[in-house]
Amino acid sequence: MTELRQGNAIRTRVWIGGRLTERDPVPVQLSQKRFEAKTTTSNMAMRVDRPFVIPGFPNIRNRRQFVLPWNDLREPGLLEHLDILTAVGQPFGLGLWKQEYDVFDGDGENTTFYLQRRQLLPQFTPDVVLDDYPTRVIFYDRPYWDPNAVNTGVFTVVQKDPGSIDVGDPGGSEAWIEAQGSQLGTLWVSKMRLGTPPPDAADCLIAMYLPLYTVLVDTEGPRNYAQALMEPRTLRLYEFG
Repeated sequence: MTELRQGNAIRTRVWIGGRLTERDPVPVQLSQKRFEAKTTTSNMAMRVDRPFVIPGFPNIRNRRQFVLPWNDLREPGLLEHLDILTAVGQPFGLGLWKQEYDVFDGDGENTTFYLQRRQLLPQFTPDVVLDDYPTRVIFYDRPYWDPNAVNTGVFTVVQKDPGSIDVGDPGGSEAWIEAQGSQLGTLWVSKMRLGTPPPDAADCLIAMYLPLYTVLVDTEGPRNYAQALMEPRTLRLYEFG
């Protein structure tokens, strides 16, 4: 199952507000909010309610929250950049170089799906692109969690401009994905068109990609100037949309 393996740790500097950090926060903290409600029913079963989405969306909708702490910022450029970001009025980009996994059901016919975030790599390319960084799309002959599931397709990902994503048709082994993404209402997504429909099975199509998070500042941690020549910052961010 090597096609599902990601590298451990964050191996490229954090990308925030349009630039790489001179020095990363430690530790980078992520938490996930799943858009679902769980209710225990009268017979002690579990009912799970999830929001209605248009066809082709991932099975689990979620959003991230982030805590980025710097105990001592000694880089004037980074210090000023972070302080300006806390004052901007619009959402900005955040890239942490760790994969998101969107999983979809197939019906044997549909070939149009939507990643629930934009991709990071088409927006910014680091000096070194590691083997697991490019977007990957695969599908199985039955649900991924079935012990007898067999990988029956690895798509060749082709990045497309929004204006050309719907022009023509992808080849049978191709997955066309919007390189810059597009907006559905306030939600940034990446449209994906496949040359071959996934089988009629739950949880059989998997897209693995480096996400471009669109974030806003939630709160800024207290600034403690107990020691001379030390400048602390902690940003708490939440994903927008």
